[in-house]
Amino acid sequence: MPKRTNAKVAKGDSVMRDIIAGDLVVGDIIAGDLVVKEEEDPCSICQEPFLKNEPTKVVHKTRACEHKFHTQCIDAWCQQCFKNRKRPTCPLCPNYKIPMSICPEPEEEEEQEEVEVEVFDTQFHETAVRRLRNIPYNMSYNERFRIPIFMGIMVFINGKYILKYSNRHLNLNLNSTLREIKQKILAKRDRIYEASRLSRANLRHNMVLDNWFKWKYPEIRITDAHFGIPPYRQKIGLFNEPLDDNSMLADLYERYQILAGEMVWDRSNISGEALEQLDVIYSNRVCLYQSGPTGPDDTNHYEYGFCNPENPHDSVAYGVDSATYNSMAWIAVHVTYA
Repeated sequence: MPKRTNAKVAKGDSVMRDIIAGDLVVGDIIAGDLVVKEEEDPCSICQEPFLKNEPTKVVHKTRACEHKFHTQCIDAWCQQCFKNRKRPTCPLCPNYKIPMSICPEPEEEEEQEEVEVEVFDTQFHETAVRRLRNIPYNMSYNERFRIPIFMGIMVFINGKYILKYSNRHLNLNLNSTLREIKQKILAKRDRIYEASRLSRANLRHNMVLDNWFKWKYPEIRITDAHFGIPPYRQKIGLFNEPLDDNSMLADLYERYQILAGEMVWDRSNISGEALEQLDVIYSNRVCLYQSGPTGPDDTNHYEYGFCNPENPHDSVAYGVDSATYNSMAWIAVHVTYA
């Protein structure tokens, strides 16, 4: 007569069951109506053992290893990767991409996903508002009476990048409008002519003798103005929305910062060097100045700003070239000869 013994089954909240030692293969225990192999490693996701006839998936198999998971566990893992807009990889080998034939079909976005997106939208909006409010105060003591730099303006003629200005260089503040930017650019036709001297449009202008005898710079007109990323002339990602000439620069700055934050976080609307450059504009906050303590009550003092080689030439913060106290917003203005 076989001897009866008692053993606990390690499977969730399973109850105590009687195990007849003489009826089992060495190394096996009964869990409900199924059999569990004690020698086999559990699922690495849920840390539960594999039951006989339980659905499993082998994601990665080599001579040295076999990474097997419960089907329900690895499918949930893949769905989370899809939600994060990432290619599913093995939980144990992050560099190994799970074949799409093993992955489940991506689930449709649920209401919870929409709520998460709304939370991120709110976060970007709050960051943009905070940066906008800090613009008048983000400057050194020596610059307190100067216009703060917060916007860069790129000028393209027939698609060629020729000039860049800051809002300070054009004497524009937060209450100025996009229409004023355009007026300032149209008034720079002499600089535009000099910067594009060897262009075909300039050569055609110079071949008219009357333009030599009664010298005058060629008239220009603006064909488009949109949010941009220096030095690119295209409307990239979310920066393709039309801009109102009556919009104040404060509103344009806030909108630019919101869209930039969304693209830097999401990364699905932009890629490559343009993404890297936008990341510098939005996120490259560095220490520009540090002063040591002057006494027991005065600790170290740090001043931070944003460094970008593409910044306008008059961008200098705490003596650091191409640095600004504020994260910049960029407007691309396209012109051609009238």
